[in-house]
Amino acid sequence: MPKNIPIPAPLQQALVECFRAIARLVRPELRRELVLVGGAASIAHNSVYYTEDVDVVAPMNVLLDIWVGLEAGTPDFRMEPDGTICFNARQGFTVQIDLIQIGDGPIDRIYNVEPFFEGSVASVSDLLRLRAMSFVDRGMFGDDVDFQWLLSEVARGGQILPELDNEERAYIAEAGGSLLGKADRLVLLGVLSEEDAMVVFNKM
Repeated sequence: MPKNIPIPAPLQQALVECFRAIARLVRPELRRELVLVGGAASIAHNSVYYTEDVDVVAPMNVLLDIWVGLEAGTPDFRMEPDGTICFNARQGFTVQIDLIQIGDGPIDRIYNVEPFFEGSVASVSDLLRLRAMSFVDRGMFGDDVDFQWLLSEVARGGQILPELDNEERAYIAEAGGSLLGKADRLVLLGVLSEEDAMVVFNKM
């Protein structure tokens, strides 16, 4: 979970090492289908905010490769009694891993990915949309920091979010209305399509 403090360089390296180790459990021809999301994905896009876990999404066949590797006793990974998967990084950090099947709810709609070492990372525009959903659903400390950072990155890159469905518009409107001042709400509207912006404006 992101926090409003800088991430130490060794922890940043540990997150990347963890993702690469997960990707290597997957057959080479399928590795690009493993997509980094969440706070570690923001780190991959040069966020400086602290996070300490790795969230990845993938189709079931990719997740099965990972499970086979874990059950084979792959070094540096361990399974906690509660089912949590952990990675013991060389930097001295224990990184928790969340494996998410693509097709589960909003994860169905990852539009753009970029190569990231052996796997892929979700685009900042996709991460912004997903972070709005996690903020509204969980309201956890740190979602606000990541949402605001992602919005600034999307706007700085001159990107426009893909067209949203009604549920996504509601999430974006609630997150924007809760987290942003008037000026930043205008920035948010500026990264939406004209139709989406009108709907979100009326909901905020």
